[in-house]
Amino acid sequence: MWKSIAVVIGLLIVAFFALGFIKPEIQVTSSTVINRSPEVVWKVFTDPPRTKQWLTGLQSMETISGAHLEVGSRHRLTFREGNRWIQMDEIVTAVEPGRLYAFNSSMDAMKGSTNVRLMPKDGGTELALESIYGGRSMVWRSILVVMQGTIARREAEDMAKLKALVEAEPK
Repeated sequence: MWKSIAVVIGLLIVAFFALGFIKPEIQVTSSTVINRSPEVVWKVFTDPPRTKQWLTGLQSMETISGAHLEVGSRHRLTFREGNRWIQMDEIVTAVEPGRLYAFNSSMDAMKGSTNVRLMPKDGGTELALESIYGGRSMVWRSILVVMQGTIARREAEDMAKLKALVEAEPK
């Protein structure tokens, strides 16, 4: 009996690590249509003081180098998840006002890249988010695969909060 339990546990461990080997990165995409112009969406999306109102857990955002909305600028975001504090460094990789904001992010356990696109649609703006995340170790690669649905739900919730914030703006 103990031998069977050990074999099952061994197979589960191998399967877990195989997830990270087979899929070293995850991709999360979501979009929403906001009933405001791209200019209004951009104004709210890129307003640092309002970011705390829609980005879950954000406690602070500090510019390390460069200027706000400048390609190459570096920022440190600090999040609170329950009792844990998480720091994420962000490097802005592309800015096209009213159309595109892209950045690379890094934390101790993982790294990623995100593109946020704004496109006119149905009298409003389609806000589309595409993120690619990869773990820095095989354990974190596997964890990300397991957590992909949770990450996607969190990003969708944040987009819904952003949509509500933007739609509260005057037209």
